[in-house]
Amino acid sequence: MMSIGYRAVALAIALLAGFITSTAGQAGPQTRHRQVRIGVDQAAPYQSWQDGLGPVGFTVDVIREAARKSGIDLRWVNCPEGPQKALRAGKVDIWPLLGTASARDAGFYIPEPWLENQYAIVWRGTAPALREAEPDWKGRSIAVTKLPYILRRAKEQFPGSVVDETSNRTMSLQHLCSSRADGAFMEIRLLEAMLLDRPRDCDGVPLRVRVLSDLRQPMTTVSTLAFRQEADELRREIGIMFQDGRFTRMVDEWFVFSNVEAHSLAELLHQRRQNTYSLALLAVMTVLIGLLGWIYRRARTAMRYAERANAAKGEFLANVSHEVRTPMNGVLGMAEVLMNTALSAEQREYTTTIAESARLQLAILNDILDSAKIESGKMEIEALPFSPSDLLQDLSRTFQATAMEKGLRLDLEMSGLPAAMIGDPLRIRQILSNLVNNAIKFTQAGEVSRGGPHYSPGRGGQRHHHADSHRNRYRNRDRGASEGPRLRQIHAS
Repeated sequence: MMSIGYRAVALAIALLAGFITSTAGQAGPQTRHRQVRIGVDQAAPYQSWQDGLGPVGFTVDVIREAARKSGIDLRWVNCPEGPQKALRAGKVDIWPLLGTASARDAGFYIPEPWLENQYAIVWRGTAPALREAEPDWKGRSIAVTKLPYILRRAKEQFPGSVVDETSNRTMSLQHLCSSRADGAFMEIRLLEAMLLDRPRDCDGVPLRVRVLSDLRQPMTTVSTLAFRQEADELRREIGIMFQDGRFTRMVDEWFVFSNVEAHSLAELLHQRRQNTYSLALLAVMTVLIGLLGWIYRRARTAMRYAERANAAKGEFLANVSHEVRTPMNGVLGMAEVLMNTALSAEQREYTTTIAESARLQLAILNDILDSAKIESGKMEIEALPFSPSDLLQDLSRTFQATAMEKGLRLDLEMSGLPAAMIGDPLRIRQILSNLVNNAIKFTQAGEVSRGGPHYSPGRGGQRHHHADSHRNRYRNRDRGASEGPRLRQIHAS
């Protein structure tokens, strides 16, 4: 029963180790043997195509670093038509960064998001450094890039407004600055770059901005279904970049104001990963605690069964004590009757030995019955008057025949014995019987000597023959298996 519990605990630990190993193994670099085409459009500072330089931008740096660590060969392609058209036409296999909602609508493969975008509404102010209220957008025109997700969000956020569709974000801001539109709706990070480096027609134009904090869009690297493996590999490596700080350094290089959000997202994704490990560890610990509780309950059940069995044993011994003692009392009674008849000296000695042996046997039976009392803590030592010389003589008659069979001499020393003492003669006899029996058993030749009790004087120099006033020593000397004589002493009080 217990071994099953231990095996279950070992299995749970093995599962945890396997989970950690497999999770760590996912982050390892895997070499790809095919080239991956990845597109870029004009969406600075995320990505853009510069003549003479090729692809530049924040996402370009991130994807390049992830591909380098993953062993993926990238070929960058300029796609001014945008991600949806380029991926559907098969011009590219992967797009570095796209909103998950737009990618889902287009049917592209979407790994776990690794960036989050916020949106803002921009309008013209009347004078620099003045705080002005946002206009009512009902009936007013708002410039919006012609992308399905952004168009849908603009109509949801500003119902009743007139949407001015543009081909890109730069043109949306130019429409606002040239008064062709009353406002512009776009991503914060793209707006940040254009505010720092204003496009044509926007120099000197006072602009006001309100961030739509409740409008957020998760973003990630997307791919066609055929290149989902490469997209997942890039995403795993970006996750490692979150942990070792490379991603944060790239955010600081490319963004000035909105890097706080990027830092927060990096911390969030790192915390999610830690939560995954914590939940796995918690699950295993829960299993372990459950197993330990199960083992504890099984042990308690086994203990209760043992206690019941022990109680049943004690009850059985108590119930059969009368039946066990009755035959032996019959033997003792008949031996007493026999000793009252006309017997020769030899017959009387034999009859006395039978009686003493029966008493000893009865004492042994009492020992067995007393075991139940000992286990229950109810064993009591009696205080009865008895004759120490009679006790030793009874022992001598009991073991004399056994000693003679082995050719041993059984000596009895009873000099200086008191006529009577108070104690528990049954317990003293049991102890001395065990000592004498062992002495005869382990002595091959020679003698076994028994000495009567030696007592120390009580207060005032007087001898008190009571257990409370002196200590008795019984000696048992034999030549047994070890070299030289052995001396066993028993103290009775």
